[in-house]
Amino acid sequence: MKTQTQKTTMTSSFLVSKIISSFSKVLSTQTHKYKFLQILLQILCIALYWIVFIIRLLPTLYPNPKTPSRHFDSFSGKREKDIHQETTVNGDSTSVCRALTQILSIINEIPVSSRKYELLRSLAEKLIEDNLKVGSGVLRDINCTVLSSAFAKTLQQLESAVLEEVKETTLIESSEHRLGRILHTIWSYSERAWAWLGEKAGVPKPDAWTAEKFAAELLWLARKMSTCGNVDVAVSSWGSASRLAWLSISAEPRVQGSLVKISAFLLKEARKMGQTDEMEQYQNNDNEDVTKMIRKQDEQSEKKMKLLMSWLPFLCRASKGIDAPVLSTSDRVEVEKAIEDLISTFRKDQQEKVLALWLHHFTSCPLSDWPNLQPCYNSWLDASRKQIGYLI
Repeated sequence: MKTQTQKTTMTSSFLVSKIISSFSKVLSTQTHKYKFLQILLQILCIALYWIVFIIRLLPTLYPNPKTPSRHFDSFSGKREKDIHQETTVNGDSTSVCRALTQILSIINEIPVSSRKYELLRSLAEKLIEDNLKVGSGVLRDINCTVLSSAFAKTLQQLESAVLEEVKETTLIESSEHRLGRILHTIWSYSERAWAWLGEKAGVPKPDAWTAEKFAAELLWLARKMSTCGNVDVAVSSWGSASRLAWLSISAEPRVQGSLVKISAFLLKEARKMGQTDEMEQYQNNDNEDVTKMIRKQDEQSEKKMKLLMSWLPFLCRASKGIDAPVLSTSDRVEVEKAIEDLISTFRKDQQEKVLALWLHHFTSCPLSDWPNLQPCYNSWLDASRKQIGYLI
């Protein structure tokens, strides 16, 4: 996770970039008339970018002695009191719980290029699997609690990373002709120099914070949550991430591919939620149990609805990969079937809302042919016509 100082300096650099972009647009109509003004503007832009570069470099070269370094943060983490608060299960904080939290935190911090990354992933998987093998309810709750917390944290980081990447892409695209290319070149060299000096000073490489890394870790966490039986938490969180879904339409193709994989996996998992006929389990019990069961089904239906409303537009518009398709043909068919099954569980008015959303985005993107929900759409229309006939 980026330190507060790094976040502030990145925000400052982006604001300076926006100011330069706006300033260049205002003067763009005049620079072709006044050669001196054009040269002066370029000198000003170069000076401002190097000032931002130096500001970003200072915390690396001269760290605050009162603030623990990022390297220390990754391993010792937060204060002991905070760790106990975040790793509480059934009112108790256990060493196993704290160990799993620490491992997942380190995985979140270090870059994928580190040779220790896969070792930590294997260690976390073994710890989770061993907890399940014991068959203890407390250990299962530890898995669920820690994984849910890690999923929520990584989801926040993913949204921030996608937002930063979209901002940078927008800035580059809005830059005008030769001046824009000059500014972009200067910025690129400043970024490379800052990354090189940061590496020499012991700061983790920037790929530790990329959107693609966070997306891959979210998919891994979601699969582990499915194994532990609390994937409904991941479905709920992903369905509530509507802002991320909107931003992801403008994200890099490789990031979009990772997000397609997460959405596809969680859509298939959402279809399984409530598949067992739990109502039969309670048919011989009192009305209170049946009421709880109905309430649970309504909550699950709401989670599924949010999932589709948030991510269907993205799936219709997202890239399907660069070098190869993100999903195989069979996977795409399976996801379409999962979406249709989810829609079939909704009320008629909810079905209309989801299908109208799908039709709008599916037809608005000429390059998209997936997900194709036309059979589901036709079935809904047929059912609607029959309902009108019954009323008549």
